[in-house]
Amino acid sequence: SGLVLDPAAHTVSAGNESVLLTPTEFRLLGALASDAGSGVRRRALVQAGWPDGAPVHDNTLDSYLARLRRKLRGLGAEETIVTVRGVGYSLR
Repeated sequence: SGLVLDPAAHTVSAGNESVLLTPTEFRLLGALASDAGSGVRRRALVQAGWPDGAPVHDNTLDSYLARLRRKLRGLGAEETIVTVRGVGYSLR
């Protein structure tokens, strides 16, 4: 993967570009990156993004993933977040 996640700065970098992520975006991208190429279930993403068990609506997760997709595109990253039908999402 060409993406570099920096937990201290809460950034993701691709090449010479980097972008700041919110703590929740960082946790979501970390969960996807740790299992890159295979599908991560929605429930697992919700647990990663909101570890304190806050109630999360489906559209909340979707909007966070849409923001992450935009940020990755803005970086010019080769990787993107794809929907895996019947499973969840994958970083490819």
